[in-house]
Amino acid sequence: MEVSQVHPIENSKNLLSCRCSDGSHIWHIVTNISDVKSGVKLACAVLPPVEMMNAVSEAMLLGGEALPETTGLGPLVNPPDSALDQARAQVMQITKRMM
Repeated sequence: MEVSQVHPIENSKNLLSCRCSDGSHIWHIVTNISDVKSGVKLACAVLPPVEMMNAVSEAMLLGGEALPETTGLGPLVNPPDSALDQARAQVMQITKRMM
């Protein structure tokens, strides 16, 4: 997913609204990744839409290291281990909070 726009969410301490593209669809994603910026490519998980502070989020950016600039957009085929490790860590954190 490539981030094309980043805006702070009004009345939020640390949430950002991002406009992102997978090459065929525009996604609106709310994140708390403080150093996300336009042009960066990050792995993402597409989730059911949820509203947060009057902004709809259609997916979750899997923070951490940006994907290499040469990474194509769209579903990753044979993603790098670092992207899989980030995804696993994020899912585990969410799962622990739900228990």
